[in-house]
Amino acid sequence: MLPNPLIFSFHDHSNPSFPAVTIARGNGVYVFDTEGREYLEGMSGLWNAPLGFSDPELCDAIQEQARTLPTYHTTAGRCADVTLRLADHLLSKAPGDYKSVYFSNSGTEANETALKLLLYRRHMAGIENPVFLSRERAYHGSTMGAASLNGISSTRNGLGLPVLNVRYASCPSHAHTDFTAETDADLIDCLITEIQELIETEGPEQIAGMFLEPVLGAGGVIVPPASYYPRLLQVLQSHAIPVVADEVICGIGRLARLWGGPRLGLTGHLMTCAKGLGSGFCPIGATLLDEEMTQVLKEHNAQYSGFPHGYTFSGQPIAAAAALTTLHLIDKRQLIEHAQAMEPLLSEAVHSLKSFDIVTEVRGLGLLYALEIGIPDGWSARGTNQTALGTLVADAAEQEGLFVRGLGNSVVICPPIIISAEEINELSDRLRHALKAIQSRLEYA
Repeated sequence: MLPNPLIFSFHDHSNPSFPAVTIARGNGVYVFDTEGREYLEGMSGLWNAPLGFSDPELCDAIQEQARTLPTYHTTAGRCADVTLRLADHLLSKAPGDYKSVYFSNSGTEANETALKLLLYRRHMAGIENPVFLSRERAYHGSTMGAASLNGISSTRNGLGLPVLNVRYASCPSHAHTDFTAETDADLIDCLITEIQELIETEGPEQIAGMFLEPVLGAGGVIVPPASYYPRLLQVLQSHAIPVVADEVICGIGRLARLWGGPRLGLTGHLMTCAKGLGSGFCPIGATLLDEEMTQVLKEHNAQYSGFPHGYTFSGQPIAAAAALTTLHLIDKRQLIEHAQAMEPLLSEAVHSLKSFDIVTEVRGLGLLYALEIGIPDGWSARGTNQTALGTLVADAAEQEGLFVRGLGNSVVICPPIIISAEEINELSDRLRHALKAIQSRLEYA
């Protein structure tokens, strides 16, 4: 057999003999490999399959669009009718008074678009080489610009990033900051003071904007304390600093709301979404602009003969049909209400895993959770990489027929929002077996 020709990420798959799992088909919340083995997809693929892996109505809509108009563009004043209908519907569903939308192919590209819009705005004001604000443990994408915003050093260091002027504020978590704060209120005071000092140091006119995920997803499912976002937005607004609400992971039902930001008090002048927008069936992302940002484009397009940005497949008709159908099916099947009903069941199931000594923290919201894994005092755990304990558990879960994701010492759980109560119990049971195996291994290492 030839070595696997693919380059993998997230694990050390540089060994060409690595036995990668090859997925052949899906059904509901399950996927099956080429050997016929079943896996409960506890990560919704890569956070991006809210409707699961076999929805027949979504498949039919994609096939119908492929027969009618499979491809077209959004340049020169032309676009597909389905793309225009998606834009109207998406704006009607957005959490705020957004006026326009720019389609792309992924969350990375949606954030790259927002980045360029903010650069465009500052350039028009005569500000060159402006500063962007992000946070430690944030993740906003993988292109050179978007990756520069990442507060996860492993996604930047090997590339010599950032290529932009980015300042990283502290992560809004007791466990992931250097602040000594006994209460949430104390922590928020520290975080807000830090932002104010950062703005004063850089000068508010030099700051192009701040990118914010409602819950920091790839950073380990960090849920900021209540009132953090309202206070942060008040400071940013007082200095006229635009906000980008990054809903790439948290949108489309993930936090048991259609959009995650409003649940936590986060809104933005720009909003980005992707992943679940097309249910993972087709690649699509979107950047939504409020009135102010829309006016920036209108006022300055003539000078540059249009916004100097674009993608060949922006608003691609098949992807647009997938996204439009996804939004309709979420309403038709009351899937937000379903996610709200499943939220306490998943929360209870995940919190029950704190009975394991190696589970040091459980955090999450909606249908997005993480376990923090640690080695108790007195355990030697010889030969164990103590910065990648989440990967140990994720690999053990795979052996139990469950896909979850190891991120450092975190284990992330992010099932399709169609998951049932019975399937939540099954997810919990399979993860419990994995934790038992890893705890036994670490305890006696």
